[in-house]
Order: sequence, then structure tokens, then C-alpha cells
Amino acid sequence: MKLLKQKLKTTYEYVLDLKERLSDTCELAQKELHKVQTKQAKYFNRNTEDRIFQAGDEILVLLPTNSNKLLLQWKGPFQVIERIREMTTKFSWLEEQKLFMQTC
Repeated sequence: MKLLKQKLKTTYEYVLDLKERLSDTCELAQKELHKVQTKQAKYFNRNTEDRIFQAGDEILVLLPTNSNKLLLQWKGPFQVIERIREMTTKFSWLEEQKLFMQTC
């Protein structure tokens, strides 16, 4: 009986220790992920430039073709109706209005 209690205690301690180690490992992985994401974003954005569209501007949009969603082609020109936020533009699309995120 005494041996069983001692074994249960060590199993309980093992589970607590394992939980703490998993928590520490998860925290370390999140820090490394943030560091790598920052590095990749810096690499990706090194040759980009901000484009600012105003109401009335005409733009071309890169969209999938009707036959193959993986094949893209430029369509337009479309007229910008308004700029919602820094990277969001609303423009006219065949008598209706579409909202698109702008990418550099």
C-alpha cells in the first residue's frame, strides 16, 4: 500500500513536471516563430513600394481566369470608388462594387 502511494505521487509529480516542460517549450517555439516571421517579412518587403489609390483612379486587378483558378490574368481597368483603409480599396466591378485588399 505504501509503495502504491509513493508510485502515485511520483506519477503525479511527473505529470506536473511534464506540463511545465511543455509550457516552456511552447513559449520558446512561439518566440522563435515570431522571430522567423519578422525576418521573412523583412525579406519579402525589401523590394515593395506602397501604392496609394484615390477615388476616380483606374486600376488593373490580378484575378483567376474563368477556366482555371490557379491561372491568373490582369483584368480591368476598373474605377476606384473609395479607399476604405490603408490597404483596402473599393472599386466598380461590372455594375457592382467589390472590396479588395491591396497587396504590394
